[in-house]
Amino acid sequence: MKKISIIISMLTLFSSIVIGQNSEQMILIKDFYQNLYKKNITPEKMVEKYIFYKGTKGHSNAIKSIQQLRDSSIASDDHFLLLRNDILNEDFTVQQYNQLSDIDIAKFSELDDQFKSNIYKVTPKSTIPNFILIQENKIASFFGFQKGENSSYLFLTYQ
Repeated sequence: MKKISIIISMLTLFSSIVIGQNSEQMILIKDFYQNLYKKNITPEKMVEKYIFYKGTKGHSNAIKSIQQLRDSSIASDDHFLLLRNDILNEDFTVQQYNQLSDIDIAKFSELDDQFKSNIYKVTPKSTIPNFILIQENKIASFFGFQKGENSSYLFLTYQ
């Protein structure tokens, strides 16, 4: 009986740690997106606070990505305008990998299992969803693409 209660206690502790990490990552993603469109935080500070990058080139590319998303000429594109509006209106959801549909999970079949638990899906109300990859408690990628319906999703990272 003592062994069972110890096992139950350990499982409860482990699951609360995992849930806490996922909650922190979901908060990180929501904060990132909400600050992305606020002009009071510079792209440099956005990168330092939220983005996982390596080297000078990765840092520079991450800053350019933030600047481009804030650029009014790019932001006037239907997708980016709708995304911006949904983010500013907090009209989006965030799901972790284990909550994704089988169709979405199939997009990451070629990815190492260690990365799968760090994939999140941001679903704005008015436009297509985005996938996020977390690495070392920062966002390694907030943009990627899939060439065809049957190919894997490719994350663009700042390394």
